[in-house]
Amino acid sequence: MSNFGFLKGEWPDLHDEAVRAERLANADPRAACFYARRTLELALNWLYRGLTLGRLGVWGGWKV
Repeated sequence: MSNFGFLKGEWPDLHDEAVRAERLANADPRAACFYARRTLELALNWLYRGLTLGRLGVWGGWKV
């Protein structure tokens, strides 16, 4: 049972990455952080495309 089942129907890509992060939380926290960040990046990219704000760029030396 995942905390992210509600994402599966409408956003399967987000669901897959979030579940991967969740599964790795105890076994490999560093990898879990990677997948959690990837999930957030996918969500932000979806938001920017939906609001027609263009693409996310580089902020403070970090790719956003």
